[in-house]
Amino acid sequence: MAADNDARLQISLIGVFAFLLLGIGAANYLFYHAESTASRERAQAELVAIADLKAHEIDNWRRERLGDAATVRDNIALAPLVSRWLNARPGSDDAAEARRWLQLYVGNFDYQDAALIDRRGRVIAATKADLPFPDTSREQREQALRSGNAILSDLWALPDGSQGLDLLTPLPALPGRESPGLLLLRVAPSKVLYPMLQHWPTPTASAEILLVEQRGTRIVYLNELRHQAGAALTLSLDAGLTTLPAVYAARGDSRVMEGIDYRGLVVYAATQPVPGTDWGLVAKIDESEILKPLHERIGLMIFVSTLLVIVAGGVTLVLWQTQRDLVRQQRQRDATAREQLQRVTDRLTESQKIGRIGSWERDLVSNRLWWSEESYRLFDITPDLMPEPDYDFFLKRIHPEDRVGMRLLVQSAVASGEPYAIDYRVCLPNGDERIFQNTGQVVRDSQGTPIRTAGTVQDVTELRRQEHALRERGEQLRTIIENIPGGVSLMDGNLDFVAFNAEFGRLLDFPPELVGRTPLPMMELALFNARRGDYGPGDPQALAEQVVALARTPVAHHFERARPDGTIIEVHGAPLPGGGFVTIYTDVTERRRNEESLVLAKKVFDNSPEAIMITDEKNRIVSVNEAFTQITGYAPDEVIGQDPRILASGRHDTGFYRQMWDALQRNGHWAGEIIDRRKSGDVYPKWMSINAVMEFPAGRVTHYIAMFTDITERKRAEERIHFLAHHDALTELPNRLSLELRLEQALIDARRHDWNVGVLFIDLDRFKVINDTLGHNIGDKLLIEVARRFTAAVRESDMVARLGGDEFVIVLPDLENPDAAAHVALKIVSALLTPIWIDSHELHTSPSIGISIYPMDGRSVDAILKNADTAMYHAKALGRNNYQFFAEEMNRVANERLSLEGRLRQALARQELSLHYQPQMAADGSRVIGVEALLRWEAPNEGMIAPDRFIAIAEETGLIVPIGEWVLKEACRQLRTWLDSGVPPLRMAVNLSARQLGNAELLTTVSEALAESGIPPQLLELEITESAIMEKPEEAIKVLQALKQRGIKLAVDDFGTGYSSLAYLKLFPIDHLKIDRSFVRDIERDPDDAAIAISTIALAHSLGLKVVAEGVETRDQLMLLQRNGCDEVQGFLFSRPLAAPAALAFLKRGREDRLRQLH
Repeated sequence: MAADNDARLQISLIGVFAFLLLGIGAANYLFYHAESTASRERAQAELVAIADLKAHEIDNWRRERLGDAATVRDNIALAPLVSRWLNARPGSDDAAEARRWLQLYVGNFDYQDAALIDRRGRVIAATKADLPFPDTSREQREQALRSGNAILSDLWALPDGSQGLDLLTPLPALPGRESPGLLLLRVAPSKVLYPMLQHWPTPTASAEILLVEQRGTRIVYLNELRHQAGAALTLSLDAGLTTLPAVYAARGDSRVMEGIDYRGLVVYAATQPVPGTDWGLVAKIDESEILKPLHERIGLMIFVSTLLVIVAGGVTLVLWQTQRDLVRQQRQRDATAREQLQRVTDRLTESQKIGRIGSWERDLVSNRLWWSEESYRLFDITPDLMPEPDYDFFLKRIHPEDRVGMRLLVQSAVASGEPYAIDYRVCLPNGDERIFQNTGQVVRDSQGTPIRTAGTVQDVTELRRQEHALRERGEQLRTIIENIPGGVSLMDGNLDFVAFNAEFGRLLDFPPELVGRTPLPMMELALFNARRGDYGPGDPQALAEQVVALARTPVAHHFERARPDGTIIEVHGAPLPGGGFVTIYTDVTERRRNEESLVLAKKVFDNSPEAIMITDEKNRIVSVNEAFTQITGYAPDEVIGQDPRILASGRHDTGFYRQMWDALQRNGHWAGEIIDRRKSGDVYPKWMSINAVMEFPAGRVTHYIAMFTDITERKRAEERIHFLAHHDALTELPNRLSLELRLEQALIDARRHDWNVGVLFIDLDRFKVINDTLGHNIGDKLLIEVARRFTAAVRESDMVARLGGDEFVIVLPDLENPDAAAHVALKIVSALLTPIWIDSHELHTSPSIGISIYPMDGRSVDAILKNADTAMYHAKALGRNNYQFFAEEMNRVANERLSLEGRLRQALARQELSLHYQPQMAADGSRVIGVEALLRWEAPNEGMIAPDRFIAIAEETGLIVPIGEWVLKEACRQLRTWLDSGVPPLRMAVNLSARQLGNAELLTTVSEALAESGIPPQLLELEITESAIMEKPEEAIKVLQALKQRGIKLAVDDFGTGYSSLAYLKLFPIDHLKIDRSFVRDIERDPDDAAIAISTIALAHSLGLKVVAEGVETRDQLMLLQRNGCDEVQGFLFSRPLAAPAALAFLKRGREDRLRQLH
């Protein structure tokens, strides 16, 4: 039997050992599988992120390059330069300028080479001679020119073995023309693109970014490879390799995979297409690098596991042998135990004595008791004194208050036969009072009759006293727990709350009916919380079960929970040895708010833009913030503990600081401007406020808080603002305010000393033309240079001021006589005789100067300035580039002009304007071709006002726009009336001013006039003066073309009096040239006038235009014009301008009447 047991034990040990071995192996395998999967997933996630990042970086880089190209393409200002460069001869200055421009572009941007290419593919200029091109260059050039957009070429190999990437963009063209060629910008990928790919987010041994493209059936690697030098554009693999990540990248797939790279190694890879290109991007890393740390760990685990198995086997073998010895010894002990059983029984009796437990029996018939020795000892009597005590003796020893209870309990037990136990007090002979516990049971005979009772008696006095003490302590603890400012709960091992205080229910907002009983299952509370949303959204039953499941793990926990009402509860839980938890719940809402306030205060302190310095009551620095260091240059450790006087500049006396401290002590606050010194020694102004921090209720100052800001820039700004308030921002000359103040003072001094004061009012001639033609930047620089020359031409005591625009004023105080003012005016004229060079532009301007002298020309600032201004306008009227002294006649003319302007503003509304019509005849005088509408103004009490008096005013003030609109509509309406009365169709010619031509609403106005009158557009002819067109010829061409497209006839009026270019003239879509009357007036006497008229007729006919001669008054003029082919004539020889009724009568006269008039 023993041998069988040994065999079974041996088999069991072997089985346990084998199970242990298999378990360790399985654990290692599961660990390796889980860790390898996690490592692969992490690596793949990182590769996806890196691939996406690199693809976006390349896309952004590509967009920047295309943006560079778009900037060139859309720069209309380059169009004339590009056109000149492309037509330049090799070796010319224009070709050299083009190369310099290209080299400048390459030098300032990330490009290797650049070239200008015309539409036929010829390289006109390049930064490098014999610039190579790829085989696909022609197709790419054609595509760029056809689309009008910039394109990026494919990566291609240059002859020197490097790689290139070409950016081709169309060059800007002149208006209405196609692009003249291309700009090629060559990128060196090895300097710009490849470094972007080679930069991996973190160092790694095998990671690599690949840029690939499918060309035919091959996958071409575009960039330099990390593990194979010289592979860019030379290495290509079969596009059918399904395990090659580059295949999917070239197809434009976004995926993450495990595959084989170009080296034949297993890699993890992520592929991503590069937007806007045929390129694909691969981010990869060797599988061996990812799994290497795991292989090292699993190797160590296998080694440790094997070592543990060997050790466990050895220990098991030792234990097994030890167990065999123990079994053998146990058998020997069993025999010895049987022999000692009796002795154990005796010892048990002795042990009962030691435990102070006595035995007793009571004979229910005789009422006699049997007590053990321990019972006698407990009742403090000896068997000798009472060998057979009776039941009455026993009852007498019981405390009188407990006897009745004992008797009744025993009687009940005898009657029921149930066991019983009772505590009672015993009065011992020595006077002591003890507490005993009797346990007994009834013994019956075979008939069931109670014959005796038996049991034990034990002195439980100390136990009961301890229990009483424990109850008192328990009550004390309950009182303490109920008064703890937090909730407390006790949960047993069954996850039932067996105790908790009232604060527990209040703090967690449980209703009284829920927490009014114990034990309270945790599941009920969890379900209640889940249903009211304390655990967030979801199924309440599932949420509650999750919470209960967590509690089954006896682990100490500490966390905070925010209730829906915003209360933050801190929970501390500790497991109990017997299972369950004791948990304390504390409301930390206010504490967290205070902590957040402290954190916020620290952030404000650290990040305040104002410097903050805190000192103690002894004025020692205890804390400073970062702004303090930035402003003063002192680090915190350099000033903490120091007196703030280390910042003092020495600019303030003791009185200043005494007033500061008096204010602090009196008001607890001081603020003001103070000058301090930085660590570097620089002195700077600052605005500082100091507040005293008081300790309440004692009222004692504990700290001072100083806050200050560096107001250096504000001071400079204030000085600048003050300067700009009195000076012109552009030229830094005194402005109108300073001029008036200085002139006022000069007049005061002149009255005191009987001096003359001269004022020169200067306006620059042709400045507006320069400003509009070359731009405001050139105009501003011209004004600055003019200001410099004016200042250099006068004395230091004189004042040069700029009023705005191109107007300047020079004040000459203490003037000896008016001739001195003329001398200064001549110096000003001379100062502008020399050309002014601005940005390679040679500019010429001249001054028109008006001079007024105090006191002859005015005794106030306003009067003398006004009269100088009037004299300046007179100088302009006399041909510019001269000076004129003020005369009273000028005031009369100026006042008359001002009055005329005021009345002209009301003339249209008062219907004082009208139109007269002058016929335009065929050169033979046989028929009326058209009429020209001429504006007339008949003012009340004055009669007809000559057009040359008010037309210029209307043009200058802008009134010409509404007046011109009325003229156009009234002329069209009148023509409609004539046509309806039976007059044959004829042309209505209406003059347009320069202001009207530049008005954005002109086309709308013309369309409305035609629509309202209903006349055909070809019967309306608009006459524009040559000078009006040439103010802005490019814009004029656009407007004239738009009018021409509507079918309107166009004529150039006063031809020959302006400065039009023949190159522009052929671009104007006009129908007629009108020879100015100044050339016709003396045409029969002045050979020059005749030559001009004849040349104009020939020029017009060569351009396909007809000619109208104005101002024909004699038959000789008419005959000369007829002989030289003039098409139409207009003048007093045929008719003066007529009012509408007279014009209608003229139009209805017969051909014979008109011919008769000529003879």
